[in-house]
Amino acid sequence: LMVNEWWGEELNQLMLDGYRVFHDFPFEGFNIDHVVVGPSGVYALETKTKRKQTDTDGKKLEWQVRYDGKSLVFPLSGADSRWLDQAARNARSLGDWLSKAVAEQILVSPILVLPGWLIDRKARGTVNVLNEKEVRNSFPRTNNPLTPALIQRIAHQLSEEMQAAFKRVIRLCAPRVLVVRFFEFMCKTNSNLCALSTI
Repeated sequence: LMVNEWWGEELNQLMLDGYRVFHDFPFEGFNIDHVVVGPSGVYALETKTKRKQTDTDGKKLEWQVRYDGKSLVFPLSGADSRWLDQAARNARSLGDWLSKAVAEQILVSPILVLPGWLIDRKARGTVNVLNEKEVRNSFPRTNNPLTPALIQRIAHQLSEEMQAAFKRVIRLCAPRVLVVRFFEFMCKTNSNLCALSTI
């Protein structure tokens, strides 16, 4: 949780570049860690952390993960595609939902962020795998630019859904103090929610 909060604050810097950033976007039964919307497109970011492995002498092994376009291979681990599958699935779900919400096809690019790891890319895949230092410079490269009007429509739908999810929490939470604290936390990490001034 602490990593996601820190990373959310880092992503908020993208607002200086004209992007809209949404954190913990709710879906039925799951959430998307971060959604970024801007001139270069829509992105669904999934953030994962993995402890660095050590050798028999207690020294940390090389902090590098190999990505072959289909799976990730960490030191002393076999190939694993579960995180990639989740990121791709989240992007598809968001794209389907947004396409219906704005009545226009919206392509969402999946990004898997691995803080603290060097990415050894052997091939391109559906999911863009990055470390935290590479993310900000990855957004301009796309073949799917969005118009300002479409950006506004997408951001509006995302904001409305975030506010609806917040209202659902209010109805479920009995102690008002918990609701207020949750609202304060969400406002801190999602500036779009601060427009919701009544509880």
